Amino acid sequence: MKSFIIIGGGASGVIIAAQLLRRAQDATVRIFEKSGRLGAGIAYSTGNPSHLLNVRAGNMSAFPDEPEHFVNWLRTTDEGGGWDAQSFAPRRLYRDYLAGLLQPYHLEAHPRLFVEKVEAADIVLEDGKPVVVAAAGTRFSADAIILATGNEASIATPGKHVAEYWSSNGYFNIPIDAPVAIFGTGLSMIDSVLSLLDNGHKAEIFAISRRGLVPVRHLGGQPMQIGAEELTPASSLPSLVQHIRALMRKVEQKGGNWRDVMDGLRPHTQRLWSGLSVGQKVRFLRHLRPW
Repeated sequence: MKSFIIIGGGASGVIIAAQLLRRAQDATVRIFEKSGRLGAGIAYSTGNPSHLLNVRAGNMSAFPDEPEHFVNWLRTTDEGGGWDAQSFAPRRLYRDYLAGLLQPYHLEAHPRLFVEKVEAADIVLEDGKPVVVAAAGTRFSADAIILATGNEASIATPGKHVAEYWSSNGYFNIPIDAPVAIFGTGLSMIDSVLSLLDNGHKAEIFAISRRGLVPVRHLGGQPMQIGAEELTPASSLPSLVQHIRALMRKVEQKGGNWRDVMDGLRPHTQRLWSGLSVGQKVRFLRHLRPW
């Protein structure tokens, strides 16, 4: 029997656990999640119905071989009326969907899933086997350990700091007539503005950015069918970018939109990212990510 420990019970941790338990009948999975809430993490912990997924429901299935899995689940909820593959569902519903993926494994006669509501403090090797040491000192061994810890919290800076943007409590402490400055103009800025407006904010809201870029709205379209053979690992980051831009020109010449290429790349992004060197990844994050 193969044993796994997953540190982190957010989206990635839950999906990995579901895949392991689904594919290997003799696998046991132990998830470390100090909050005890599976599927939430930062992105999906919000309870605000105005905070939507930024990907259509049809592209959010936890199982690549069942692309309608999330859409079908949506239709079974109390809020299921009218959902389809083109919908942008509230993120809180995706959290519930993720948590539900593991529900059947909690009910097995011979449990294979265990959730530890503790903090993992260290990983050590004992007799060649990885061991997770909890903050209280308890030790857990496994054949393999998977890190799914998500985004690290940013370092606090001097000045009046209310809360991280994903902390709903922070917005309730801001007077509705106080001007607010938001550093960054991406999707998190939109979440912040929606939270402020939902709380009745009346004063000016300033979004500050070095580049002045804002998210581009989604358009209807069909993902471009891109075969794996068309995306062999690039010898350099510039050559990969050139190839993707060539695909965009190709689809636009046929009356499509560059977004169709980005959606078509979704099944391949993990492999492409893994194929880049550390230096190429750093350059991508520094120069290309905003675009």
